[in-house]
Amino acid sequence: MTATQACGSLQQYVKDAHLTALARAKVDVVPLVRLFGADDDAVYFQHVLTKEPVVIEQVSGLVLAEGHEPVDDLLLALAAAGPGAAEVIGIGDCLAPRSVEEAVLEGLVAASRV
Repeated sequence: MTATQACGSLQQYVKDAHLTALARAKVDVVPLVRLFGADDDAVYFQHVLTKEPVVIEQVSGLVLAEGHEPVDDLLLALAAAGPGAAEVIGIGDCLAPRSVEEAVLEGLVAASRV
């Protein structure tokens, strides 16, 4: 899913704090594009609505917020440690990609079990 704005699924007060930090750090946020390619100092996107190319030059980094599959390698390895090992509790994206709020709630529930 492509966000129409940065932090789009967060609550307003959380979103405002994150967008403030990004603006102060001089981070450019480019919504409604999908990655097409990158080289040493440029990133190439395609606008999802117009299908037109979007080229950003002189970049120092690229951050992608994507993923629809859980990343549970560590959770499975710890759980396979066998009897006598500490209890393993998975939370957040290692179970399934979801919102920050859901992951925080799962962390609270897991902490209350310890």
